[in-house]
Amino acid sequence: MSAADVRVGIIGCGHIARGAHAPGYHRAGATMVACADVVPERAQRFAQDFGMAHWYQDYHQLLDRDDIDAVSVTVPNRFHQAVVDDALARGKHVLCEKPMAVDRASAQKMRDRARQAKRILMIGFQNRFRPEVQRLKTMITQGDLGPIRYARAGWMRRRGSGWGWYSNQDISGGGAFIDIGVHALDLAYYLLGSPTARTVSAMTYQQFGRYQLAERVEWQSADASEGLDDGSIFTVEDSGMALIHFDNGSALFLEAAWASNLVESESLFVDLSGDRAGAHLFPLELYEERHGTLMNTRPSIPGKDASSEEIRQFLGDIQQGREWPQMNTPDEGLAIQSLIDAVYRSARRGGVSVEVESREGSALD
Repeated sequence: MSAADVRVGIIGCGHIARGAHAPGYHRAGATMVACADVVPERAQRFAQDFGMAHWYQDYHQLLDRDDIDAVSVTVPNRFHQAVVDDALARGKHVLCEKPMAVDRASAQKMRDRARQAKRILMIGFQNRFRPEVQRLKTMITQGDLGPIRYARAGWMRRRGSGWGWYSNQDISGGGAFIDIGVHALDLAYYLLGSPTARTVSAMTYQQFGRYQLAERVEWQSADASEGLDDGSIFTVEDSGMALIHFDNGSALFLEAAWASNLVESESLFVDLSGDRAGAHLFPLELYEERHGTLMNTRPSIPGKDASSEEIRQFLGDIQQGREWPQMNTPDEGLAIQSLIDAVYRSARRGGVSVEVESREGSALD
């Protein structure tokens, strides 16, 4: 079975589908059959631009097609669970954009549905597939850093808030933390070896809200950029920080901001301090003591498109007949969702430490 034998549909034809998913499937050689979007004109344009023979306003019609094996779900966060559940129930493999859901309960139901359906459900944390991350993961696994006690991670923007549904709590489930902070959190969690989280203390802020800055409009939702949403609703945080304690004794300090008065315009980073060496992303740098001297090293690593690599992994799992993804599993998505839930629970309580919910068992009705 080749990649061309995997027939794909895309549900949600906004910016992430246009900029990452459809180009990724094209590069991998998959067969893109159909797309769906609640705005019919958007779906029609998308189908024309990416050579799809079919488009729909109702995604159920796409899922009813027997000639579709897998779908990308790139709809707003609030609708992830419903669309993923419907896709799994119709026997489709699913690549669901991050975050997995808007809360832990929804994420657990999605995970359990995937187990029941015996279909791939992969969560779209594409930054894991960046070559620097994979090289650092190998170094950590081989013990080059030693036990890692402390980590820092974050995604900070000077100005880069999300307008449209991104800033609407009812649809997004949150602001900077659930949108971009979740990427930094997932990278740190992955590199630390997926430790069990114990407690979280966090604070979130809405310091800026709406602002006027003409050159920063790229984070609008498709509805906002097309004039279907005036972007007037801003009911989420635009910045915050959290301290996470893990059962193995390690700790992670997490930062996220859509807007801040800091020097860098945009920075996604992870810092790890191990007993033998430390590391920084991005770019990858290593810090150690060697021959009585402090050494800083920047390896030379060829670049790759992370979203395309993620899609190749998704297609590869399907080609190999797997029932569970090798990377970005629903279990990992659920763990990240549990941490985000704890961040918001702590923030609502003024920063008091809260326990991270890790109760297992079936969430199916």
